[in-house]
Amino acid sequence: MERRELFPILGMAAFQPNAPFLPKFFTPAEAQAVVRLGDIILPGAEQAGAVRYIDLVLKYGEPGQQQAFRRGLAAVEGDAKKRFSKPFASLTREQQDQIVAAMATNEGARKDELGVFFTLAKRLVIEAYHYSAHHWKQDLGRDLNVALSEFPACTHKNHNPA
Repeated sequence: MERRELFPILGMAAFQPNAPFLPKFFTPAEAQAVVRLGDIILPGAEQAGAVRYIDLVLKYGEPGQQQAFRRGLAAVEGDAKKRFSKPFASLTREQQDQIVAAMATNEGARKDELGVFFTLAKRLVIEAYHYSAHHWKQDLGRDLNVALSEFPACTHKNHNPA
């Protein structure tokens, strides 16, 4: 699916940020894990609703990306159960931080499932945060409507070929 095809779909999610979240791609347990992972990777991602964006990107995304994300989540769950005998979402924040820190070690250079997944998850979390109303209002002090009727810093004369 092309990005331009995805934007109208994602836009619908942006207009309903306070509606109850019903995952379309993730299972409820996967969604909980993604919420926790996202907020560790980028504090504020939970408040920005990153899981909603990621859920829709994956639902309408390429099968290869969907499978890679599910394999990565399974690897995170496997690591959580191996280290702490609990699912990732049930761990303490400190335990979750340990798992994510281990995943981030040598970021971009790793070929194992956790290392590859961290790179994919981080990219999607940052993208989700960037497009969120929370980020635009909280961090940039602007509304999502960023169209300007005029740009005062522009010194060029208005060229109207008509």
